[in-house]
Amino acid sequence: MIRFWHVVLIVCFFGLITLFYKGLWGDPRSIPTVLVGTEAPEFSGPEVGSDRVISLNDYKGKVVMINFWAS
Repeated sequence: MIRFWHVVLIVCFFGLITLFYKGLWGDPRSIPTVLVGTEAPEFSGPEVGSDRVISLNDYKGKVVMINFWAS
């Protein structure tokens, strides 16, 4: 019975190695992104260092980089 589980574990291990190997050498451009061409959702929040509330509408027509940091 223990030998059976050893064989099962070895087969699973090599199966995972095969999946990881295939994933590492795949072409990431073959997976289309779903976010290109969609509008960002509307939001607002306080500006850092002041009491002013800013929203995405304040930057309409401009390039905006948003960094959401969480810990």
